[in-house]
Amino acid sequence: MDAPPTENWMLGWALRARQVAHGAVMAGLLVDLAADHRQVHLAHTVRFPIDPAARALRVQPAAVRLALHQLAKARLVHFQTEDHPDDGPHVTVTLLHPPPPLA
Repeated sequence: MDAPPTENWMLGWALRARQVAHGAVMAGLLVDLAADHRQVHLAHTVRFPIDPAARALRVQPAAVRLALHQLAKARLVHFQTEDHPDDGPHVTVTLLHPPPPLA
């Protein structure tokens, strides 16, 4: 899988993610986490604790999990969770290139 070439890739990704049922819950956060603050590069993969992310988004952790499952079903992300002894479950999310739009 190639690295996202430009910031435009992330814009297209975010627009598609927002169209997925429940995807809007996580789309902005994932783009913010993946975008380098200097805008030098874009990351494929981000890792964060689920419960603090849910609090920051003002949703329940179940809504975060549901959004990730829906984004994965739409083939926009791949993710896996793991328990962390200090602050609960963490998730590692890889943003995938969306398929080209249907003609």
